[in-house]
Amino acid sequence: MKTQRLLVAAIVLAVAYHASQPARGQSPPAATLLEVKSFPISGPVEGLEAETLDFRYSPVRWQACIGLPDDPYKSIVGSDGALYYRYGDGKYYNFKVRVRPKLVADGPPAGKVRQRLLEPRVPLVISEQSRDGLTLTSEAWAAPPDAKAKDVDQWSRRRVDYLWLRLKNTGAKPAAGHIALEVECPKLTLAPDRATLAEAGNPPRTFLAMSPPCESGFRAANVTGTIGMAWPQVQLAPGEEYAVLVTILQGPEATARADLKDAAALRERAVAFWKGADLPFDRITLPDPAMQGLLDSCIRNIYQAREIKASRPAFQVGPTCYRGTWAADGAFLMESVAYLGRAAEVRAGLENQVDQDEGPGGVTFSKKCGLRLWMIWRHAQLTGDRQWLRAIWPKVQRDVDQIIQYRRMTRSDPKQANFGLMPIGTGDGGLGGEHREYTNVYWTLAGLRAAIEMARQTHDPHAAAWQAEYQDYWDTFQRARERDKLTDAHGNVYVPVTMQGEEPQLPQRGAWAFLHSIFPGRIFQPDDRLTLGTLAMLDANQREGLIYGTGWLADGIWNYAGSFYAHAHLWLGHGRKAAATLYAFANHACPLLCWREEQNCRGEKENYCGDMPHNWASAELIRLVRHLLVLERGNELHLLEGLPRAWAKPGSRTRLVEVPTSFGPIDLELSVAGDGRSAVIQVKPPRREAPAKLVVHLEHFGRTARAIQLDGKPLSGPSALPADRPAVVRIEFE
Repeated sequence: MKTQRLLVAAIVLAVAYHASQPARGQSPPAATLLEVKSFPISGPVEGLEAETLDFRYSPVRWQACIGLPDDPYKSIVGSDGALYYRYGDGKYYNFKVRVRPKLVADGPPAGKVRQRLLEPRVPLVISEQSRDGLTLTSEAWAAPPDAKAKDVDQWSRRRVDYLWLRLKNTGAKPAAGHIALEVECPKLTLAPDRATLAEAGNPPRTFLAMSPPCESGFRAANVTGTIGMAWPQVQLAPGEEYAVLVTILQGPEATARADLKDAAALRERAVAFWKGADLPFDRITLPDPAMQGLLDSCIRNIYQAREIKASRPAFQVGPTCYRGTWAADGAFLMESVAYLGRAAEVRAGLENQVDQDEGPGGVTFSKKCGLRLWMIWRHAQLTGDRQWLRAIWPKVQRDVDQIIQYRRMTRSDPKQANFGLMPIGTGDGGLGGEHREYTNVYWTLAGLRAAIEMARQTHDPHAAAWQAEYQDYWDTFQRARERDKLTDAHGNVYVPVTMQGEEPQLPQRGAWAFLHSIFPGRIFQPDDRLTLGTLAMLDANQREGLIYGTGWLADGIWNYAGSFYAHAHLWLGHGRKAAATLYAFANHACPLLCWREEQNCRGEKENYCGDMPHNWASAELIRLVRHLLVLERGNELHLLEGLPRAWAKPGSRTRLVEVPTSFGPIDLELSVAGDGRSAVIQVKPPRREAPAKLVVHLEHFGRTARAIQLDGKPLSGPSALPADRPAVVRIEFE
């Protein structure tokens, strides 16, 4: 068989239908058609990013959170090795307090700080700096909750952080130096015993405690409000070290003043806490250790940013400037957590956000109605809970009615570019100010479409009227975008983000909602010429594998918009491009396994935008990995459609366990033999509802299949398989 030939094998598997709440009046399919097929590669294939995760596009400066799950104290470690506190009232990264360890020794200045996490699942940050044969290692972590504490309100009142400093002679001859600590904080006083720093008050409040006490305190030169502490200069033989333990008190009842002799035990207690934490780490297993580590870190970061508000989880975007719930971010954060099997948490967070979030709203942010509708629809799909959908239905009607009312507000003047669309509004995501623009249009169309699907599934009488409204809205939108289309320098015909008569923008500026309208909005046909032209325009504006200048930084990269971009390509059938974009997105993370929202390209002037860790980015990595492996396409479920070739190498293993889909949870495991000549795909199909078709993609293995076996027998045609055991497909490659 020639290598360019495509293997097409169709297998019919009888899958028992076990819907918990089938749609009234509908008969579910008695069997699922399983199709195993190598599809032609489509979409961009030239100049794709390598499927290697080495953080090649990491920002020069970064920060990470060491706080606990649901922790109200978002302790931050910067890339300079300092601990940062009290965001929003200071000059260092807008923090009021900075605690910075320093290595003091003769000879050349200390080199660049090197950093790493102890483990992706354990946010213990290790920073190192070296100078003249000496290395100062600092380890920063948050003390875990007391075992007797019942909830966050109890344990957070006694929260402390630890900073363990060890100065070691890593050279071959004796060396002398000492440890110093600079603390930027107004109104700090060093106690006479030199063991504590206290903040002025009545009574004074201890902020920091040291073991052993420092030798001397001093005001740092030329730094207002900074107090410094120094420990004695020590002469260290090769391999010898001197250590200090610093306790930073956070909670109002925190009193711990740990002794240096307990440092190792305190560290191990924290490590044990994180290793035993109730976090959904093992739902997705990847064969690339670096990508697995980044995925695990994303899960942890989401829970570190989360807080409990009014007894419900608030899935927050970040620990500093985006410490809140936001309309767009929250929808995708909660979808990603749902994929990890935490439906109850997601529902509580979703209901919290449907009632009230902390982002922009009102008529200028009309897209929020569409985002809420999509969020409700997606949760109903993933849980299959029609009873919950009926209970929340008044919120669905509310947002649909609001979209219709917004459309009515634009009908007073037919000469206006937004006539029949959405009122003048805020684009966001790179588009500032108020304009007649399309981001609100894209998302209200997508939300209205989601509402119609919900109404049809529940046989709600509004379905027909909403469909008529949608059709009128679509026709109006179609005329407007035909009017507003432009041609870029490469000849691509695209739809700009702003309408005719508004301030011109970079072609790629604010493209986030357009990408969302492709997926998950699904408002376009796959051959829609203006959709394809606009995506081609974005393809022409790439740097470092992602779209250049689409966000707030006209000369920068909006990192997690890379996931929006990858998803659009994936939905259009461009699996290879989507996989390459996953790696480009991942390579913009920092060595502490998190992202800034936006940054400049490597080697260019440093500018940054947004929070860090930014957990819409964390959510997008989880979502993209899931969709590359399992993707709903209407009544079909597609597997391995965006499988990275790096995950099909000899000896690789990819596994998903009880991952929710629109049809119910699915188990999927792909194992490639050590010699690469065969692969085994095990699928436990969803049982709540049977998809019409289960499609397994083979085109990304990079080799041609010559034979298939099903349950150890050569495949000779349709084959029935009971639903209580997985389908086992073995593929032999040429």
